[in-house]
Amino acid sequence: MPGFIRAVTKLSNFCGWLAACMVVAVMLVLCQLVIQHYGMGEFTTWQSEVATYFMIAIAFVGAPYVMQTRGHIRVAVLPASLTPKARHLLSLAAALFSLAFCLVLAWDGLDLWREAYGEHWTSDMAWGISLWIPYLSLPFGLAVLSLQYLANVVSLAQGMEAPFPAQAEETGEDAP
Repeated sequence: MPGFIRAVTKLSNFCGWLAACMVVAVMLVLCQLVIQHYGMGEFTTWQSEVATYFMIAIAFVGAPYVMQTRGHIRVAVLPASLTPKARHLLSLAAALFSLAFCLVLAWDGLDLWREAYGEHWTSDMAWGISLWIPYLSLPFGLAVLSLQYLANVVSLAQGMEAPFPAQAEETGEDAP
């Protein structure tokens, strides 16, 4: 199964790269908005909408990379007080619960995307973009995040990864 884990890691890294590109794009769009509106005194229409949709997409598309690199916030009070075996079980249970949660959200996001696409939804803002485009980030990002959680579950179950790795590094423990 290491091939699966490597593939998911590459996909999550791609998502991180894509999210970083969107951050740069948002920065450029907002700089253009400021120059056009405040520097030239011209009316702006599409920039706020693009920035809003990109910021939402950054959160969903960037989530698998954050999960893969352990960049998310983690409360270590409970795991620190547990035995290594209990910490392993807690980590596995948390990953399984998170996987189930992300799968449900990905499914609902896919349903929302299909509805927006099938019914030709457009935004009610000045630009009027087809909403299936920004909505696509929801099922895509959550599907990849689900794959990352599945890779995490496999790694934990096979003992290839320490539960709560930051805690294991601090105490000098190895994977179970």
